[in-house]
Amino acid sequence: MIPQNELGVIVVFAQEVREIGVEFDSIQSAFPDAIVFKDGVNYRIEFELKSSHFLQHGHDPRKCDLIICWEDDDRDNTIPTLALSDTDWKTQKWGLPTKSEQEAAYWRQRAILAERQLKVQETPQQAIGNAAPKRDQIITLAKMRPRITQAEIARMIGASVSYVSEVIKEIDSADAAPSYVSEVLNEQS
Repeated sequence: MIPQNELGVIVVFAQEVREIGVEFDSIQSAFPDAIVFKDGVNYRIEFELKSSHFLQHGHDPRKCDLIICWEDDDRDNTIPTLALSDTDWKTQKWGLPTKSEQEAAYWRQRAILAERQLKVQETPQQAIGNAAPKRDQIITLAKMRPRITQAEIARMIGASVSYVSEVIKEIDSADAAPSYVSEVLNEQS
């Protein structure tokens, strides 16, 4: 059986664990998913379809001793991982991470998440989006980049400079026009 989700991973593991000397103490829907005993040692287990889901779900590595997954696809993962798709998973040695290893994993995970967050920060083109009306796109760009020129706005939204200029004048003449619009209006392209 090839699991299609986390529950499938639990089923595959549960079918095979007795022969490797593992006993379930508890299983739950909350993190961590299970407590198991192997060779007289307690392990806090988190089941995932892919090891990368551990990071995506924001689990705390300080509260987990072992990830059991179908596919170990996360090279950034620092938590001991057992991939059930590996034919030799039953013979792999288990070991508890030390408190300092878990603490290091926690801070590494936070750094990875922060780095990924920076990579997905929006560029002005992404922020304005293709679906937004051009008038809204102009306002958004003026807010995001106070020193942007009308020519840059026109290029970014696929409009003429004269159209951008007319929209900015219209917005600027409205009552309580935001100052960022006036700044764009007064800049020369």
